[in-house]
Amino acid sequence: MTGELGHYRIEVQLGSGGMGAVFRAIDLRDNRVVALKTLLASTLKDVEQRQRFQQEARLASSLTHPNIVTIFEVGTAQLAGESVDYIAMELIDGETLDKLSPTGQPLPELDAISYGIQIAHGLAAAHAANIIHRDLKPSNVMVSRDGVVKILDFGLAKWADPIEPDAYSETRSVQLGLTMAGSIIGSVAYMSPEQAESKPLDTRTDIFSFGSVLYRMASGQDPFKGASPVATLSAVLLKDPDPISDMVPGVSPGLETIIRKCLRKEPSKRWQSMADLGLSLEELREELIRPRDPPSLVVVPPAPANTRRQWLMAGAGLLVGLTPAAYLATRRKQPATFQRLTFRRGDILSALFAPRGEIVYTAHWDGSPQATYSSLPGSREARDLGLPSGTIMGINSSGEALIRTGDGETGTLIRIGLGGGAARSVLNDVFEAKWGPDGDSIAVVRAVDGKPRLEYPIGTLLYQTEMRPPCWVRVHPSSGMVAFFDYDTEVGDYDLKTVDSSRQVKTLSRGWRTVGRLAWSPDGKEVWMSAGRPGENPWLTAVTREGVERTMAQLPGFMLLHDVAPDGSLLVAAVRSKIAIHGHGSLSKNDLDLSWFDASMVYDITPDGTEVLSVELAYGEGRNSAIYLKKTDGSASVRIGYGNRPALSPDGKSIVCIFRQNNNSVLKILPAGAGEEKTLSTGGMKYDYAEWFPDQQRLLVTASGPGKPPRTYWRPIAGNDLHPVTPEGVRASRISPDGRWAVGVTEGKFRLFPIESGTPRDLGPAHRGEIPLRWTADGKGFYIAHPHANSVEISLRDATSGGDRLIREIPYPEEGAEFYSLAISPDAKWYAFSYQKDLAELYVARGIK
Repeated sequence: MTGELGHYRIEVQLGSGGMGAVFRAIDLRDNRVVALKTLLASTLKDVEQRQRFQQEARLASSLTHPNIVTIFEVGTAQLAGESVDYIAMELIDGETLDKLSPTGQPLPELDAISYGIQIAHGLAAAHAANIIHRDLKPSNVMVSRDGVVKILDFGLAKWADPIEPDAYSETRSVQLGLTMAGSIIGSVAYMSPEQAESKPLDTRTDIFSFGSVLYRMASGQDPFKGASPVATLSAVLLKDPDPISDMVPGVSPGLETIIRKCLRKEPSKRWQSMADLGLSLEELREELIRPRDPPSLVVVPPAPANTRRQWLMAGAGLLVGLTPAAYLATRRKQPATFQRLTFRRGDILSALFAPRGEIVYTAHWDGSPQATYSSLPGSREARDLGLPSGTIMGINSSGEALIRTGDGETGTLIRIGLGGGAARSVLNDVFEAKWGPDGDSIAVVRAVDGKPRLEYPIGTLLYQTEMRPPCWVRVHPSSGMVAFFDYDTEVGDYDLKTVDSSRQVKTLSRGWRTVGRLAWSPDGKEVWMSAGRPGENPWLTAVTREGVERTMAQLPGFMLLHDVAPDGSLLVAAVRSKIAIHGHGSLSKNDLDLSWFDASMVYDITPDGTEVLSVELAYGEGRNSAIYLKKTDGSASVRIGYGNRPALSPDGKSIVCIFRQNNNSVLKILPAGAGEEKTLSTGGMKYDYAEWFPDQQRLLVTASGPGKPPRTYWRPIAGNDLHPVTPEGVRASRISPDGRWAVGVTEGKFRLFPIESGTPRDLGPAHRGEIPLRWTADGKGFYIAHPHANSVEISLRDATSGGDRLIREIPYPEEGAEFYSLAISPDAKWYAFSYQKDLAELYVARGIK
């Protein structure tokens, strides 16, 4: 097949299968390279085949997961006068597992386990959406050149070079529900016994096939073999595979045990959940990397957010969740139990165990103002405690509450009894607070001279940051040590840290892109936290004071830890959340949802309003987010690469970003279209911001050297010389159109800093939460965003007089949403902003340890 199919130009055939062929093609709308699966012309008149193609295309396009191939478009177009069905999907640069592990060549055990974990994560996501793959085999699993696994063919053909069908790879491509009774589907060497007997299928059929794929990777052999398809089916039904240890000396017994349990003939005797199976593989990998006692632990080397949000992400807040009715991925004789406490629609801001057995929580219900409620486990009723408006921060053993008043990022901290009475003010400008173990001392995070600081007790400085405050602080039950999450400005993710009374700071764990709350375990030996790394769902993790991690529980969705009771019961929330982009661009007459996945954060918009630059906070590689360009007509986003804090060049052809490599970061310049990426030397400095000059020959950067606070510089693209723009400890951004000034905020004022030489100029007050956005094209002023409860105001600050003029007010598209970022064109006609919307349900969980 050659020529153009709709808006795709077909270049070369990549593979073929039972239903069609796969081609490399170019999307002519944006020059994106895709894999184009087409239904073969010979099957076009087969109504059953076409129904299967269309039905499974819809299933595949409904799945969004880093380990499942991304479907961009499903459609029908004309080619040479004939109607052709097609699916446009992500083109993976890599090899399928059958090429990486040909017959007789097992993979290294750790590689097999690593690939298996990723396959398990992808299948767990599919199973959570009630989708069964039914045809998992090595040729349907692609491994990219950087080791990322992608599951292919939820009804799609393999992408690699064609392989001649044989007894072990031939696919019976008939869809259950669209076929006659007695038909079977799947590849005979990898199908489950219930598939072979045409019995009803559930997710456990994929677990059997997964075990067969894992067996092939570990041994280099198929588990079931025969001289014909019928003989192979007989082996699937009646025989057990040969022990891997007979073929591969030294294979770990743990891996053989996992595989053997996958391949049990009776579904009820296999693993019952892909999430549980994936967790077991993770634990096995940890044991093989670093043997220890107990074997389930692994050492992890140390490697402006609004605290109202339950989840914090690097650059934003957090995402979509499922309820704990999903299977909990913990291995235990007695399963964990969940008792639901809340039944109204809204967001739970904070929840705590109270001394007399009740649960106290602050929530927004049904669009009403936030309030603090009390309920008892087993009761559907909740009582408004009538406390001052604010968020409950802590409850001591005497029933006295700490409340941060207001609904903003900071407020006044008060002490008040749960039963009411007179409130006593404690402190202003408080982000958050927690009681110490004596029930009287208080740990606080507050702003002093514009800088967030952690104090315990109040007045005793333990830790201070330049930008984002330490978050989710908890005091150790006996030692007074404080645990908290700290934002890594260089990379854009979070570290778990502790600090003691002598101000000794220790990093227990790094690289968390998504963080919820944390708490000390009842015995004080571990920090329990809800968090996730890039590209992975958050899970419940325990970390010892020595930095040893273990997974406590994992759901297909997101579980947020609020509090831990002395008996080990957990107060958790199932959070369904999204970060979306809403915007108005020049390619559409209407406001549009410009999101791509479920955690889209906008960084830039082109001057003509035709494209927005964004990142996907929950999708990436390592500690780097996926970077996308998207046209403002609502068409598909184009992935540019991976990095943090991207900025678009003035001509729109290049993107600069910060890219994390192991424990170091570099500056990268990525092409927005065709071209090669370029890595810039950082000269040992740690960069956390980069922006283009109008001449595109220089960058404005913020960086810090060893033992030095951050500072803003300019540097040439072609060199590594740094020229200071601001004093140490001061940041600036938003270069003027003439390249002479950058905007900073110091001492509560906007200030213009000269790029080359001269004296900084004060330019009026900078109120809390205000963000400089962009200069006007004529350089006479710059736009400022001022978020409010239900909208964000855009004003223009005059660069001469310092006066403000309101330009527009943009309402949030959903009630209860919260602002995160905004990009605007120089003429203020076009804009895009990110907001977060959360819905939560509260549960008491027991049996998780």
